[in-house]
Amino acid sequence: MTPNPVGIALLVGWPSPSLEEGHWEEVRGRPVFRLGVPTPSLSRTKTLLEAFLHKQGEALRQLGPEAVCMASARGEMEALLALYEHWQGGDKPPPTTSPETTAGTLATVVAHAVGVKGPAYTVSQTCISGLAALYQAALMLRSGEATRVLFGAVEAPLHPFFVEAMAGLRIYSSRKAFPFCLPGSGENTLALGEGLAMGVLVQGEAPIQVVRVALQTAAPAELPSYTAVSVQALRRLLERLGEGPPDFVLLHAPGTRQGDQAEWEAVKAFWGEVPALSIKLWTGHSLGAASLLSIAWAAEFLQKAMWPQVPYQPFWGNTPPKAWNEAVVLALGFGGVMGGVRLRKTASSCS
Repeated sequence: MTPNPVGIALLVGWPSPSLEEGHWEEVRGRPVFRLGVPTPSLSRTKTLLEAFLHKQGEALRQLGPEAVCMASARGEMEALLALYEHWQGGDKPPPTTSPETTAGTLATVVAHAVGVKGPAYTVSQTCISGLAALYQAALMLRSGEATRVLFGAVEAPLHPFFVEAMAGLRIYSSRKAFPFCLPGSGENTLALGEGLAMGVLVQGEAPIQVVRVALQTAAPAELPSYTAVSVQALRRLLERLGEGPPDFVLLHAPGTRQGDQAEWEAVKAFWGEVPALSIKLWTGHSLGAASLLSIAWAAEFLQKAMWPQVPYQPFWGNTPPKAWNEAVVLALGFGGVMGGVRLRKTASSCS
């Protein structure tokens, strides 16, 4: 899909490339990246949203969004598990249990905070959820239903039960020192992280133009397993994002031996040895928020001509970009779902 023209007027991610919003710690002896926001209630997800909106809400409101599309792969999982534990201990569920643990209310919280009276809904599609929110925002602009749409994603997946559930995949990092996650190393070093990003997609000129955004699903015959990366389907996705190589690619690459390799081989076969990076080295894997965090980082890289140093040698190399005009961000999820977006820096972002 190539809405003509649409762009990102504002996009803020936690953590940002400065990483000042969070830190690494352990949950049940496993490394996780946690945002530095205290949790006064059972709902870690809504606490993160409220803290973010306290700092960024006015800037988002000033852009006048007419609709909200939020995303999360796990929604209010931490609150639901905590309430279930209280119930197992003999407590009655409070009357707010159902509304407080409904994923759709994430969009409602944001809409109320920024004064949106139009559509507000939450989408969920594994680790491409945030990109799916951007895709839906572009659809709304293209249909004429809105001219400015707030899109975002939030994930708080650090409940001990879920950390252990992810460790059950046998790909979780056992490292005890930074870097805890080593994308592109040939090792299984996935580590979870909290993440949050919001932006406003608008019609017309904006600092970052969305050149193309695409979603698709691999056929069952193309998937060696439910968690595998389909190289054939990824090739089709890259074709939809444009034949000319971008100046750099931010890969999904969460630090898994087979998935990282398959993703990079597909990119290399289509675009050659393009400069590449996975920000999960610094942020961990924030599931549904991961793709929007990568987009926020890519936009900042384009605007500031910056490229962080990787403290080891991934198989896609450490070569920085030679130009700062276009970037591609990729996202992959369970079941062969995948998506990508091509971004272009505009003249307004240089002024």
